Amino acid sequence: MILVTSVNMLIVFCSYLSKYRHFKYGLEIGFFLLICFYSVRYNYGNDYFAYLSSFEEINSYGSFSWILYEPGWVLLNKVFEPLGFFSLVIFLTILQSFVYYFFIKKYIPTNYYWIAVFVYLFNTDIFLIQLSMMRQALAIAIVFFSLKYLQEKKIIAVVALIILAAQFHKSAYFTLLIVLLPYLKFKIGKISAIIILSLFISLFYIHKYIEPIAAVFVQDSFDEYMVYLDNEEIKLGSGLGVVVQLCFLMFFLYAVKRQEHNISLFFKISIISFLFIPLSFVVDLIVRVGMYFSVANIISFSYVSKELKQTLIMKMLFMVLLILFTFHNYINFFYSETYHEFYFDYQTIFTTHWQ
Repeated sequence: MILVTSVNMLIVFCSYLSKYRHFKYGLEIGFFLLICFYSVRYNYGNDYFAYLSSFEEINSYGSFSWILYEPGWVLLNKVFEPLGFFSLVIFLTILQSFVYYFFIKKYIPTNYYWIAVFVYLFNTDIFLIQLSMMRQALAIAIVFFSLKYLQEKKIIAVVALIILAAQFHKSAYFTLLIVLLPYLKFKIGKISAIIILSLFISLFYIHKYIEPIAAVFVQDSFDEYMVYLDNEEIKLGSGLGVVVQLCFLMFFLYAVKRQEHNISLFFKISIISFLFIPLSFVVDLIVRVGMYFSVANIISFSYVSKELKQTLIMKMLFMVLLILFTFHNYINFFYSETYHEFYFDYQTIFTTHWQ
């Protein structure tokens, strides 16, 4: 934990220094460190050995285990068979890092790089967990990259990328509805903001009625993801966590009205991600679907901070909430029963033979 946290803090610091002329490539240096460090990880994450085993099974002569996986993942494993599983991990790390670097570089003002990188690295759902869930992490990166074309209303390209993402994890199909967002002309005013806040709160009370319907749907349409019906680990730590999330949603609803079209798209996707928070208590698959939307927070949180620059007290409150809440969840992640064994100690491929 200490090593991983130190490296992440160093990367955030490098991105912060980007605003200075003599360190203008701080963001690039930070992502270079990220790739060098995480591409050589070994047995890091709950599913690491499961993916290593599936790599060997898929590439075993006479094995039919490939039918258990999406065709894109099978093909990718076949392509990297001559180079080994470690090379596949290196490739995935480079590709996913490039996608997030691209969006931060393209859309975030230099002075706010560090906030975007902080949200990226210290939000465990966006980064640490995705180091383990390799198939879906790749699918999420592809869907996120499709937002570039969504802003340009190149719908065919967006649909093609989402279908491509679904070849690695079928949950990506749930994101097809985002193609409607550029055509929804409504602006989020006071009335619509009240409706969204009310819906967010009410979903905490009605989610138990949705659970049977969601369970049947997953069983009938995504039976290979039945494991996600076990949501024992998805619990509210306290009512305070809900209050903080509600505060973030209010900040988003305040800031979205002042954004240009290309940035407001990220806000709308982030706002949608908040509605997955109460629904996540239904089935774990909904948490997985919500991850496709929550990555937009990398952009949105940065612009909330930018928007609040004229109101110092509100900006300080927002930044304190963001940093404390993120670190609270980050530390709890490492000490949770589910993740402690697989994430607390960082290992590299240099401690074992090439596989």
